[in-house]
Amino acid sequence: HVNVIADESMNTDMVLGRTRLEIVAAGRDPVVLETELPLGNPANPLSFEDCGEKLRKCAAFAARPPAEDAIDALIEVVGELDTADDVAPLTAGLG
Repeated sequence: HVNVIADESMNTDMVLGRTRLEIVAAGRDPVVLETELPLGNPANPLSFEDCGEKLRKCAAFAARPPAEDAIDALIEVVGELDTADDVAPLTAGLG
């Protein structure tokens, strides 16, 4: 059984701010994990590789999951945006 309880005292001005996870299981000591800057916060950003992996995981849940090679191509195009002469390949696989 899982209960999610919002703690207003944890609110910050950041979109991704303080986070606390507390697990209480019968017959065991509580486990508490807390961070001021969760992964994805501008002060603790995801690496480009982590973003690619997140895309792969999320894409698997799409109504029409893209092919693996389409995901690879999109990641490659995004990785080269700073030097691209044309951004049209970004939308090529949207069909």
